[in-house]
Amino acid sequence: MPLPLGGNAVRKALGPDLGRLISKTIRDSVSYGLDHREDALEIRMQFARDMETELADQFVGMYVNKWTLGLR
Repeated sequence: MPLPLGGNAVRKALGPDLGRLISKTIRDSVSYGLDHREDALEIRMQFARDMETELADQFVGMYVNKWTLGLR
């Protein structure tokens, strides 16, 4: 099974409704990035420290992929 690199948490005191909204917003953001991968990668390349685009795409793909959307 894949091992997540990290996770997000929501303070319990914010309540379940806000927690669900935050979770949905993060999931929607990741989904948008996956659906618009080329544009997202182009923006991130400014932080890639002379990394080739193909290698950066492989690196991002290890951590942001279909499995990312399933984490809850």
